[in-house]
Amino acid sequence: MEAKVLDVGSGLGGTAIYLAKKKKCRVTGITISEMQIDLATKLTRRVFPKPRFILQDANNLRLNEKFDTVIAIEVLSHLQKREEFFKRVAK
Repeated sequence: MEAKVLDVGSGLGGTAIYLAKKKKCRVTGITISEMQIDLATKLTRRVFPKPRFILQDANNLRLNEKFDTVIAIEVLSHLQKREEFFKRVAK
């Protein structure tokens, strides 16, 4: 069974690429940068399972799906309401 991972602050998709290629995870990355989504999508075009990237601000996270784990590398210091963020991703 493939783990579903939410990569908060996914940047150019480095973590998503690693998790998909090495661990066969289904990764959803979120970032506030359209440029990062474009680049990450290009960098992952030959990666399977294919990560997907969504334009979204972690401060106002709105996803209706469940994940097995959430990764937030180098993004927590940018969150305005950390406690609220953790409550949302723990659901």
